[in-house]
Amino acid sequence: MLEASLGKRGRIYATISGMDPRADWLLGPGRRDFLGSDDPATLIPCIIVLDQQLDINATKQGLLQLTVRAPVGRAPGREAEPRPVVMGFAPKAFFDELADPDGPFARLNQMGKTISLSSPIARSALPDWDFGGDRVPEVVPPDMGPPACPWPPGTVVIGVIDEGIAFANQRFRLAPEESRIEAFWHQDHPIMNPTSVDFGRELVRSEIEQLLKDHTKDDVLNETTLYRAAGLVDFTRPGHKAAAWRAAHGTHVLDTAAAIPPGCDARSRPIIAVELSPEAVVDTSFGLLTLPVLAGIEYILNRAALLTEEGQDPLPVVICLSYGMYAGPHDGSHAIEQAIDQLIQDDPTRRTVALPSGNSHLGRGHASFGFPAAQPLAEVALPLRLLPDDLTQSSVEIWLPFGGLTAPIGDRVQVALVAPRGLSVDPPVEWLGENTTAPLKIKDEAGNLVAWAAYTFMGPPTSRGVFTIEFRPTMRLAPYPADPPVAPAGTWSIRLRNISLPEAARVQAWVQRDDEPYGYPIRGRQAYFDHPRYVRFDARGEAIEADDHQLQKDAGDCPIKRRSHVNAIATGDLPLVAGGFWRREDRLAPTSAGGPVTPRAGGQLNADERKPDVLARTDRSRALAGILASGTADGSRVAFSGTSVAAPQLARKAAERLGKADSVSRAAIRDDVVGGNPAPDDEREGWGKI
Repeated sequence: MLEASLGKRGRIYATISGMDPRADWLLGPGRRDFLGSDDPATLIPCIIVLDQQLDINATKQGLLQLTVRAPVGRAPGREAEPRPVVMGFAPKAFFDELADPDGPFARLNQMGKTISLSSPIARSALPDWDFGGDRVPEVVPPDMGPPACPWPPGTVVIGVIDEGIAFANQRFRLAPEESRIEAFWHQDHPIMNPTSVDFGRELVRSEIEQLLKDHTKDDVLNETTLYRAAGLVDFTRPGHKAAAWRAAHGTHVLDTAAAIPPGCDARSRPIIAVELSPEAVVDTSFGLLTLPVLAGIEYILNRAALLTEEGQDPLPVVICLSYGMYAGPHDGSHAIEQAIDQLIQDDPTRRTVALPSGNSHLGRGHASFGFPAAQPLAEVALPLRLLPDDLTQSSVEIWLPFGGLTAPIGDRVQVALVAPRGLSVDPPVEWLGENTTAPLKIKDEAGNLVAWAAYTFMGPPTSRGVFTIEFRPTMRLAPYPADPPVAPAGTWSIRLRNISLPEAARVQAWVQRDDEPYGYPIRGRQAYFDHPRYVRFDARGEAIEADDHQLQKDAGDCPIKRRSHVNAIATGDLPLVAGGFWRREDRLAPTSAGGPVTPRAGGQLNADERKPDVLARTDRSRALAGILASGTADGSRVAFSGTSVAAPQLARKAAERLGKADSVSRAAIRDDVVGGNPAPDDEREGWGKI
């Protein structure tokens, strides 16, 4: 018999000011699924964004190893420091000590900050740290070497952070043995000693060109042996080998972003690439790419600065990050969004970032609703469908509206969970409120925890409350410890009860992404809201794309919304965001997400906050999906679809503008669109097509 009960013990890590709201689950019941093992020595990547300067080195007690010793690159003449950002790796013991208000990290515990956890990286890629002493790896600057000749006029550095980047592909070469890639960071490669990066391995242009020479015979490059020698495709190590596939996401994105404009010198588009580790991208259910992405951004800016000739202005940089997540605050306050806004703001005339708007428009992963003021204790039920054979955890975030800079004194909303089987239709329900310290737990017949819900107030810059609901996988594969706990597949009910929320206030709920990246074995199966009043298809069998469709309106008010399902790390103020359209039909791609972002700190939205900014081709037509770009092998062409191929097109357009010394602000990029001036209520079209 499944039963719901409030835990007798409060949450451990929630006592840490600004801690990741999912920390108690990820480091507690969900630890094995999150870390892949129960080894207490497993190192957990984390980002700590501080409100003030603090010498963490003086207080770390050997439990935290820092990987980045400088803030994201400062532009000349802009020396004002942003909130200090610390990137590090730590065992679970560090967070246990941090949670102790009287422990060695007491000051860090209480000071203003935000902490974000990231998915672990292979231990072989990390230095051999001595956590009980002072032994640290030797990090030396890379020998980038001077450019073969002065950079041509209009030179712009193209930076790409992705997975499966075939760096020796002919599309990224100037000549058979001359590379356009100035620096390549393989984050999953076993650490070298000495090293020029904090984890993984770096290859600079001279090393790539030596590999090209060593593996070319009779003017034919043996790509297989080259990538094996470089460690990019090493089947003696576990994990997915994206670059070994015929089609790889990173190669396609880089080819699309770094294509040479007609009439331009190929040397004017040097490349700096970051290869993410499989561990960072394989399980999208956590949405925990923060440290690898921010470290990649810092790396691209640092290496671009090294490429700048003495006495010259810094080379302009365009970074393409074709990744996204579903759940999050959607108000620009995510750690990745803050870092991106800061790096652009530091030098807005020479830096920008292109992001996809996401492919979740029809995913049934977003709910938006309010409560009628005339009905005390009014309830809204969100039916959540957990699919069978799901080998990964599922997660839902319910974000409450801004109510002040400090945590509310009383409950405004309460949440309950009802499992799909084992409970009567209307059992006594335990309610989780904003002032409940312990999580709400669901246990199976054997007493194993299979799901829980917890509330966290996220301080500045978010200043909003969030209910996080976590579910174990619905299936396990052997070998696994005896009696592996699994969550029942089926339709769960998330019940929300209003206590004091005003009628005009909106609650936003998001199901975290849980599908697999291209090429990976299917592990996660996407959970979704399965509301009876959500109408999916019209009379012709076409997907309904608008919430104001007549059939949807006839079905009655439905809390599950298509609009505002934009990528959760694409709601910042300054990055460029691309949606997608079908070229031949000249219409929006049905899955391309968009919508206004959530008002921050109680502010009001305006037209400039619509996302995406522009549309780019994601498909040739309804029948011909995707657009063509390079496969991993020389001369091959493959098709990829979705807004992840729209973002690199926008990056290429931004690079063309930077090459002409034109502005790349969100407002200026509209000068390049066609078919602009969309309807004010159409949040998916942006300002036109590029």
